[in-house]
Amino acid sequence: MLTQRRAVRRLDGSIDIDFYRQMGLMERRVVMTGFFKGVGKVVRPALAIAIVILTISLMPAPDGTGWNPPGATTITASGPSLTFPMTSARLYSSTLAR
Repeated sequence: MLTQRRAVRRLDGSIDIDFYRQMGLMERRVVMTGFFKGVGKVVRPALAIAIVILTISLMPAPDGTGWNPPGATTITASGPSLTFPMTSARLYSSTLAR
């Protein structure tokens, strides 16, 4: 059976607006807490799936194609390198060794 709430009134007969404001704030808190708990149940698994997909996509291929292994012999046109660029004398001596 549904019961109706009676209007909460002060001693002078006016409606107690502070009571209804407090009730509204409490109900809003309950709804927001329930909403964010529901969102958390969806976001956590979605975030875990996104991390797994990102990890798998960043892994190198099993045959080693698609990535350059780190090494001291890599010479790049731009960027730091662990080896010195070949000078013309070293280039000449490397062609004689063949």
